[in-house]
Order: sequence, then C-alpha cells, then structure tokens
Amino acid sequence: MAELRWYQKLSSNDKYQVFFQTNRTHFVLDTSQLWQVVDIHEQFQDITISSQAGYYHIKVDNKKTWVPLLPGYTIYTAFGNNIFKLFIEYSDQLLFSWVNFGTDENYTTPIASDSQPDHFQSLIRYINPSDKLSIPFTIGINIPSIVRMLKGAVHKKYPRLYPELQVFTKAQETTEKIIRSIENKGKRLRSELQLTSTGELINKGIYITSDMKPVSPESFYIVLSEHKNAKNKLYNANRQVKRIKIQRDHYLNMMEEENDDDDDELLALTIQDSIKKEKLGSTLLISTEQYLSLVLQQPCDSCGETKITNKKWNISTAGLSTKILIK
Repeated sequence: MAELRWYQKLSSNDKYQVFFQTNRTHFVLDTSQLWQVVDIHEQFQDITISSQAGYYHIKVDNKKTWVPLLPGYTIYTAFGNNIFKLFIEYSDQLLFSWVNFGTDENYTTPIASDSQPDHFQSLIRYINPSDKLSIPFTIGINIPSIVRMLKGAVHKKYPRLYPELQVFTKAQETTEKIIRSIENKGKRLRSELQLTSTGELINKGIYITSDMKPVSPESFYIVLSEHKNAKNKLYNANRQVKRIKIQRDHYLNMMEEENDDDDDELLALTIQDSIKKEKLGSTLLISTEQYLSLVLQQPCDSCGETKITNKKWNISTAGLSTKILIK
C-alpha cells in the first residue's frame, strides 16, 4: 500500500478538511480554530489598499465580492517539499503568520517562521517563487464554500453585511442545532449499547447494533431533512389544534352568553306568570318579583342545578304565608 501523503494523514482527523486546487495542489483547512470577527470587519475595505482593512475584494465564481480575512483562519499547504502552516492573528491589526515545518509531519520542529501585517508578503519573499503567487488562491479564500463560511461568520455579527446570506445563516443555525442534538443523543445511545450483552437493542422500533455501518453525508442530510420536515408538520398541526381550541372556546362563550340572556328572559316571564297564577300581588311584604327571582335562582339541594329550564316548582299561599317547593 502506498504511503499516505501529508495532507491525507492530516485529513484522517475530523478537524481537518482537504481542498484540491485547480493547479493540482492541495491545502488543508483547520476547522477546529475559532474564527474571530473584529471591528475592522464592520465595513468593507481592501487589505491591498489599507493595512487597517479586513477584506480582499476579489473574484469568486467569476464575480467580484468582498472576502473577509478572519483571525483564527488556519491552513496547511506545501511549497516544494516543505509543509507550511499559514494563519491569521489579530493585535490592533491583522497579522499574517506562517511556520515552515520542513518535512516534519508531526509539526513539532519549525525551520522558520514570521508574523507581519503584510498579507503574507514576508512568506513570498521567503519562498521566492519562480511565478507570481496569489495569496487568496494560496490560502483558499477563492473557494466558494470557504467564502460562504467566512461571510456567514461576519453576517452573524453584522447582519447588514451580506444580506443575501440571511436565509442561509438561519438555515445553518437550525442545521447546527439539530446536529448537536443528534450528537448528544448518539452519546446516550452508545452508552445504552455498551450496557447490553449482545451489543444490540431496539429503540422506538429501530434495530441498532454496535457494528452499524456509517452513512454517507448525502444520506445523513436526507434523513436530517426528513426529520425537520416531520417536526414542521407536527408544529403546524399543533398550531392548528390551538386555533381550533380558541375558536371552540369563543363559540362556547358566545353560546353561554346567549343562554344567560335567554335564562334572564325566561325567569322574568316565569315570575310574572307565577304572580298572576297564584295571585301573589298583595301577599308578600317585599317586592314579589325580587323575592321569586331570588328563590328560583337558588341551586337545587340535591343536584346543584341552577338553570330554570331544568327546574319544577310549586307555589302555595295561606294568608300572609307563601310556600315554594322546587324540584
């Protein structure tokens, strides 16, 4: 088996990503480094014009755009047989740093290094290339996928810059949130598997084994998309249920108000009918209507019923005495 090249060895670690350039060279992006967006990125200025600037104004996909230079951005590349680490730092202004490790693939013994606010001009002088060297091309900031990540980092802090990324930034944040959730659930699942004697279990109807095969990135994102789609459907269904409940409660309140109005009208008619039927006009010392209203609205001693439509009563008089029996 052929020996792995330096960039293949680096990319065996998940935190490194290999990119292939059009001149058949490779460089490796260190994705573990935190990119910083600082004050100089608040407005577009070309680093080739001002040392206090934080952008290159270059062509990407045949269209000129502002590409941010972010502290923390780090790549590994090779010039001849020597492996170089190129990275950007910040100390009141951008510093362009490089380290030559020679052929040391452990990256522990540097041969030479420098750090200047000169967008890697000291590197060009050091390697003295026979042809013109493009720094944006060398560090990979002409690659669309990298440019989008750099722009996305700036857009999070300064949303007015790169407004076209608004939809992508929100989607990226959603994706990252789901992936973090999946990773946490994966850790718990791995712990559960380790507790089984057979290295297999069934979780929510899914067969899971400790020697399960990894899926391709394409398959992973298809599953992620289906998961998000299912969650959106559930969310929309819950919103619809909530709206229906609100409409139902509103309808019930209206019906109750209408019933209350009907009860009041029925009570008034019942009182007048009872007074006329039982000839109570002069038998009570207080308002007859008020007295009957209070009595007929009392809840039933047996069942607690208050609606007059569900009650029966009998009124009898004897001299100044009035007796009302409600059933």
